[in-house]
Amino acid sequence: MALPSTQTRVSVRDFLLCLSIGNLLFLRRWYDIETIQSPAMDYYRPGPAQHTLFWATLAGIAIIGVILWLASRLIRRNPTGHIVTIGRVTFMLLMMVSLETIRRFWNYRLHNVDWGSTLSMFGMEAVLAWGIVQLFRNKLRVMHAAERVALFMVVAIPAFAGHYWFTREIADPPSAWAPRPSLPMLPAKKDGSSAAQRRVIWLLFDEFDQRLAFDARQPGVELPELDRIRAESLVADHAEQTANFTMLAVPSLIAGRSFERSESVDESTLLVTPPGSSMSVNWHDQPNVFRKAHEMGFNAGIVGWHHPYCRVLGDSVASCFDMPSVAVGNSLARDLQATNRGFVRAIELTFHLGWLTFTDMFQMGGEAAEHDSEAFQQEQQQREYFQIRDRAYRDAVDPRLGLLYVHFPTPHLFAIYDAKRKDFTLSDKTTYFDNLALVDRTVRELRAKLEQAGLWDSTTLLISSDHGLRREIWKGSRNWSPKFDQLLESGSYPVVPFILKLAGQTQHVAFDPRFSAVVTGNLALSLLSGDVKTSQQAADWLLQHGEAKTLTAR
Repeated sequence: MALPSTQTRVSVRDFLLCLSIGNLLFLRRWYDIETIQSPAMDYYRPGPAQHTLFWATLAGIAIIGVILWLASRLIRRNPTGHIVTIGRVTFMLLMMVSLETIRRFWNYRLHNVDWGSTLSMFGMEAVLAWGIVQLFRNKLRVMHAAERVALFMVVAIPAFAGHYWFTREIADPPSAWAPRPSLPMLPAKKDGSSAAQRRVIWLLFDEFDQRLAFDARQPGVELPELDRIRAESLVADHAEQTANFTMLAVPSLIAGRSFERSESVDESTLLVTPPGSSMSVNWHDQPNVFRKAHEMGFNAGIVGWHHPYCRVLGDSVASCFDMPSVAVGNSLARDLQATNRGFVRAIELTFHLGWLTFTDMFQMGGEAAEHDSEAFQQEQQQREYFQIRDRAYRDAVDPRLGLLYVHFPTPHLFAIYDAKRKDFTLSDKTTYFDNLALVDRTVRELRAKLEQAGLWDSTTLLISSDHGLRREIWKGSRNWSPKFDQLLESGSYPVVPFILKLAGQTQHVAFDPRFSAVVTGNLALSLLSGDVKTSQQAADWLLQHGEAKTLTAR
């Protein structure tokens, strides 16, 4: 058996080296792929992973590798001094770019400057820079060392790919993403009792901030419908949030008890930890407001965002619709973005993101590639809002539903509405205030739907939120402005809106004591049972169950 010729061995070596360089330039995409491999990320997916980003990344690596290899073939066939030098300098620069993109990823995206790693990266980049200087003196020691390192790193390609594919091969089957079967719809009450007329719609607006919406409303921010509702409702201006993020706040609100921690495990499992306990429990197995309503003889429905409600709680309700959200990080957003584009355009996306990552190196702070992902998340969140809104408006006028819970993806950033234009034009100039205007518009439209259906006077509306606007999450992101740094200078506000518009009631009652919003679900049950019918009874109920002490009625 004849051994490969020297020329063949050199050609193969060059190809592997070029392929490795392509992989090093795409390391940022591998970080995304590594992140979305975790089974915990399946909790946020609408369905099984499609692998589009993975295949597009491999294709991008191959394209860069082939281009560099063809360039190396031309240089070897015409090895003039200038061409060889240009090729060597290009190789060294590409190695420096790979190191710098990873360094910036650690420091800016992970928001944690690891000085040890940063100084090590700077040291390696300095060595490569010195090697470039040495090239012009025809000293190749540093370059040869860099080549050996890059050639060795080619093993990362099968390592990364193999790990990804092994992880996905042991993933759950598509059936794991199916919603739990809903409860049968209970027959409508026809006994003429007051219970037959009782209906509660619980609107949870994500990241609805009491201070920015009402307590310290800024000039130019107009919320006429919310002001109208507040003027004829019980309004509690000191309802304390149960947690500062949705993954923990919503399970607490629905279970009617506070939890200390939450952890997604797979596509339909969220573990929550009760206070003072070292043991986590499955959210699905905890008592919840929907099962209790069903036991009372009322049909319950969910229209939800962010959580995969139907996979977790679908068997607690008679009607369920959800939109799990990618608003948990840029990696999952890029995966969905690649899937939506299809394979060929996903390859374009990987090169586009690579170019943005490269341009980031020439500006202080900022992450153009991250902001590009945020723009996609803004578009996606708007699409999710439309679907949730339309389903909510439909279910709100279904007289069979005694309790309807709607979790809206607004005013949670990103901004998906333009208050000045009064339309859904997307921009990086709109802000949280525009989303507040969308909350107002949503409440107005929902009221109109109920009035047209003749259900407004018999429906109790409960408006609340999971948490307020979080400066620590959104600072520097799309739709953020320095004005919010000033408004939230003292930190995020742990108080959320709480508005109770009782059926047939128009009296305004201001409820001043502080209480935990965790009682919201239990209050909804008391409204359904008929134990609470008036604003005064609601205030008394909050005094008893919310550890509140004083009441001011106007």
